[in-house]
Amino acid sequence: MIKKIVLAGGCFWGLEDLIRARPGVVNTEVGYTGGTVKNPTYEDHEGHAEAVEIEYDADVTSYKNLLDFFFQIHNPSTLNQQGNDRGTAYRSAIFYANDEERKEAEAFIDIVNKSKRWKDPVVTTLEPLTTFYPAESYRVGCDKPLFRSEQKYDSGTGWPSFWAPIAPDALVLRKESAVFDDRIEVLDTCGSHLGHVFDDGPKPTGKRFCMNSVALYFVEDKN
Repeated sequence: MIKKIVLAGGCFWGLEDLIRARPGVVNTEVGYTGGTVKNPTYEDHEGHAEAVEIEYDADVTSYKNLLDFFFQIHNPSTLNQQGNDRGTAYRSAIFYANDEERKEAEAFIDIVNKSKRWKDPVVTTLEPLTTFYPAESYRVGCDKPLFRSEQKYDSGTGWPSFWAPIAPDALVLRKESAVFDDRIEVLDTCGSHLGHVFDDGPKPTGKRFCMNSVALYFVEDKN
């Protein structure tokens, strides 16, 4: 039987990358839920959480198993923050479809707190699932080189990270809206969203270009 669960815990791209590889997960979709803005977009989703809708085969995995993995792959004890991502859009949340799911989620949060898996108490919110709005798809239309493999490094975030682009003019950097006043969005020169850049990278630049993996593909440099 195919069932659904909707979870939020930081950037939805990163969360989706980790969850969709789990046994029993048959489909995932990123989107927004939990707010009042109708038809939210990346630029306007105030009140909504960046969330992942997960379809899973209940004969292979379970609601409880997915919650267990969820509490391992993000920090549920930081309020409205995952790493450098700050704001209510990045809150840790479980969106329940019925009272049974709510009770099971409550019980599991109690288990996590008692286990002391995290130093601080879990702040994950339990919210009734209302409308789930799929995120707009970002199509990378330029098909131009952006990074070299030797500029890639393991940032420990689970997302492709680079300390510099292939050339200074390969990317467009744009300060995000007032909701995210400390974040710089990274776009290609055609205006497609690629990710974000942070000031916690390695030398020589000190930058971390944190990219959405579905926006990149790697090709051999024949030169």
